[in-house]
Amino acid sequence: MMAPKLLIAVPDLLFRSKLQDAARRAGAEIYSAVSSAGVVSRSLEYLPDAVVIDLVDERLDPIELIRRLKREPRLAGTRIVGFFPHVQVAVRDAAKAAGCDVVVPRSIVATSLASILAGVVPAATDES
Repeated sequence: MMAPKLLIAVPDLLFRSKLQDAARRAGAEIYSAVSSAGVVSRSLEYLPDAVVIDLVDERLDPIELIRRLKREPRLAGTRIVGFFPHVQVAVRDAAKAAGCDVVVPRSIVATSLASILAGVVPAATDES
């Protein structure tokens, strides 16, 4: 089984660390970026299976970042997982409209990352 490649686009150091720990436990190969330009360049360099984006961190300009990633032909197979505070429904709706594949509340993303990855990255559950 090939380890799924995961790019974590979360500028918040503490939360990024939680996600990295969860990704390691899920057996993912982990990359990180903390700016929009970094996310795009690292995505093109590593071609991750999934990108996890903090949908409310303004440093990322997350909605435009999702659009940029979705426009990249080389990233056609990359799934985008966004997380948001559960009370910010408008953020969830904007992310979905921009092309975010999975949008989950922040309160469950770190504790459920393995199952979220299994749902969006076939290699995460492939036993071959």
